[in-house]
Amino acid sequence: RIEDESDFDALKFSKDIKQSFMRVYENIGIQDEQLKNEVLHNIDKTQLYVCAPMIYYGAELKGLFSAQVVPNDEFVSSIAGKKIFAFLNFVYENAKTK
Repeated sequence: RIEDESDFDALKFSKDIKQSFMRVYENIGIQDEQLKNEVLHNIDKTQLYVCAPMIYYGAELKGLFSAQVVPNDEFVSSIAGKKIFAFLNFVYENAKTK
């Protein structure tokens, strides 16, 4: 991946996602502490990187990138979380050309 210049704040984004989850959780009226704690814990473990795609596997793929989740095995993911690479600027620039 190539790091993309961006004012994107991953910590703020994570906080916003947690707040959104809590609003839905409370509005639905679920009473499951274990579920709530697991979801919040998984949000904390998820790593988000805003970047640009570095390798293209074919010209026909141009414009199809939006995000990629690194396919860790379940053992690694359970310990270290998922890594998500988001190509925000790439998608935005391609959308403007259409």
